[in-house]
Amino acid sequence: MAMNAISNALRTTLVTVLTTALDQGAGAGKVQIFTAAFATMLSEHAFTDPSATSVTNGVTTLAAIADDTALATGVAAVCRFVDSVDTTLWEGTVSTSAADINLNSTSISSGVTVSLTSGTFTQPAA
Repeated sequence: MAMNAISNALRTTLVTVLTTALDQGAGAGKVQIFTAAFATMLSEHAFTDPSATSVTNGVTTLAAIADDTALATGVAAVCRFVDSVDTTLWEGTVSTSAADINLNSTSISSGVTVSLTSGTFTQPAA
């Protein structure tokens, strides 16, 4: 059976589960940015704890995300969301558009500041 529509209440519950998982533990959750196949970590950004400023209609709006100084040089391709003790929660893609994380440029050089200015998690309605 395929789901053709998900109510806003259920969508909100689902993104709340993601946010709760990200916030579990004593510290803040993080997003880590890697080269392809998770070969090299390029940067790691801590979320504010709690990580969300609002959760409504299936959309979590994230609070401030910390800048990071790039750990290595490479081309960003994938990301990993982890809790405060580095347990992997979910993984995604990185590009300049149409990805889970969109950067101005995927070319990252060691020692430069990498900034994530805003973010949302959205549970689709269908």
